[in-house]
Amino acid sequence: MQYKTYKASEKNTITDTLWELFTKYAYYSKELDSLVLCLDNARYVNHAAEPNSGATIDFDPLISIALKDIMEGEEILENYNNYEDCSWLDILKFDNK
Repeated sequence: MQYKTYKASEKNTITDTLWELFTKYAYYSKELDSLVLCLDNARYVNHAAEPNSGATIDFDPLISIALKDIMEGEEILENYNNYEDCSWLDILKFDNK
């Protein structure tokens, strides 16, 4: 759905800026077939091979939980390799060039 909407939208600086925001801060949910843009502090979660945060037991695409105690001031880390791949993301990146 997002892919079709984006493809049909008029190309302009706002569209390009919005897409840059999505490709930098959003993650893909296969269940929703959508890119999910986190509007809270989730955009500050960084990648690590040994994360301290991750998916819930039921793999709800909208929730992450602490996998171990996270101390105050400690960076929140997730393994980005565990995120689902978006099948149409590369098509949009190619079309934007």
